Amino acid sequence: MNEQRKKYKGQGMTLLVFYLFTAYFRVFCTFSMLDGICKQFANSVLCKNLSHLLILPRKNKTQRQLHIAMRTMKQRFLSAGVLAWVVCSLCLLMSCSQQTKKEKRGLQGAWVLTRYVYPEGDEVPWTDKSKQYCQIYNSDSVCYVCELIPSATGFVIHCLRTFNVTFIDKGGGEYLYLEDEYPRPLFFPNDTTLLIQRSGVEYYWTRASQVTDRHQKQFFSMVESNDWADGNENENFVFSTTEEELKSYNHALVFSVLFFLLLALFVVRYFYQERKRNQHLRQQLAQIAEERTQRLLPVQKALEEVESEFFASDYYVQLRKRISAGENLSQEEWDELEQHINPVYPGFTNKLFNLCPMSLIEYHVCLLIKLNVTPTEMANVLNKTTSSISTIRSRLYQKVFQQKGSSRQWDEFILSL
Repeated sequence: MNEQRKKYKGQGMTLLVFYLFTAYFRVFCTFSMLDGICKQFANSVLCKNLSHLLILPRKNKTQRQLHIAMRTMKQRFLSAGVLAWVVCSLCLLMSCSQQTKKEKRGLQGAWVLTRYVYPEGDEVPWTDKSKQYCQIYNSDSVCYVCELIPSATGFVIHCLRTFNVTFIDKGGGEYLYLEDEYPRPLFFPNDTTLLIQRSGVEYYWTRASQVTDRHQKQFFSMVESNDWADGNENENFVFSTTEEELKSYNHALVFSVLFFLLLALFVVRYFYQERKRNQHLRQQLAQIAEERTQRLLPVQKALEEVESEFFASDYYVQLRKRISAGENLSQEEWDELEQHINPVYPGFTNKLFNLCPMSLIEYHVCLLIKLNVTPTEMANVLNKTTSSISTIRSRLYQKVFQQKGSSRQWDEFILSL
């Protein structure tokens, strides 16, 4: 029973590790491709035509909204996929444990004598380390009485005799046990101990852990190949544990190599993605700086005039009053604000999302900075504290410039776009 339990637990843990690695690798590959697909889809004409049907059931859909929605969907799908694989693996492991618990006790396997107790109560432990008495049961019908002798490379099974057995589980902890039609009292003190009484003497046997399932199969195969009907008993069967240890070592080595290969693959991909992202970020910053420095004077004056007209418009005046009063804006109003800002500052939204991934709150903070809204007013409109607004701005600066900076530095960068 103990060997079967170890076997089931070993299979369960192996399958659990396999499923977890498989889940990680599938999600790892899937979302590597999904990043590129999302970017291509977000910039496609098909996306603009179908966005109102697929993701955002509102008017005036924008690429910014689609970008945030697609990124949110991807993160939720990733979490759900990993969670599903973990739940399946745990269910599989639990089913293996439940299957083990439902197994009935049986004699099949190898048992070694550990002690015997006389009717007077004298207990004698088995102390002879040169050999151990062993009983090997085959399908609760045949028992081979042997001596288990340790050797330099494993052990030797010396067969002494064999007899037929009958084992019936009556239920409720009662068993019918016969040896060559002679009844013997039999009990299971626990899952790994067997008690058989012969002529008033109680013999205690425990599972022989060194005789594995593979050794038992080899033993029964060798026994069947010999002509036991002609009395060819008292034979020796040699088994090696070195091969078992070598196989276990090889399996552990293979799993270790695979684990470190997957870990190395993850680390290499992480640094590659970071390097690629940093290169893209530097290119975007350089492009923004070049655009600002090479902007012609007439173009600069025209943009300033458009900006002045925007700040003098009724829309801005009304919006500024609502923001000063601390009123919250609906999503439709945020969309309308974006549509007013992008013509005034061409490419503002695209520049932001090309720099780094940005949440909806972070994007709203950038819009409010562009409107010259104070941090206190931002906190009231977004239902945040002033310290949270400062943290968001400084975190955005660190994400873009890869170094710590103040919230004021981020404001200056946004105002320069």
